[in-house]
Amino acid sequence: MTIPSQNEQSYFAFKYATTISWLDVRFDNLYVKNFSTVGLRTLQKSDVLIKTFPNPSRGSVQFYTSSDHLKNELLNLSVFDALGRLLFAKTISLEESVDLNLEIGIYVYRLSLIDSQLLQTGKIFLNRDQ
Repeated sequence: MTIPSQNEQSYFAFKYATTISWLDVRFDNLYVKNFSTVGLRTLQKSDVLIKTFPNPSRGSVQFYTSSDHLKNELLNLSVFDALGRLLFAKTISLEESVDLNLEIGIYVYRLSLIDSQLLQTGKIFLNRDQ
């Protein structure tokens, strides 16, 4: 099957049904040719170390990195509770102070590039009595 290109991008999706497990997906004889990554930005997770400060926090946190690749990048910050509910989402720049306005507790954060490439996940501890 040939997939036509539109603006130099092609997409394809698979729809499948299984009775074994939703994790049981197999493809046989899948072939992609003329695929090039020239011009695509790819960051390896090992190349990026982002630190959260202060942690524990009274409510405001900042994210720092020594990576030159991310100094001027905008990032998507998502904060979830222990049940996986999204409580906070904002586009931020590194070293910007972010006021979370959340109750005391432990939260999971996710930092990703604007194109949704996941950079890091971690925990934020909020404690007003510091």
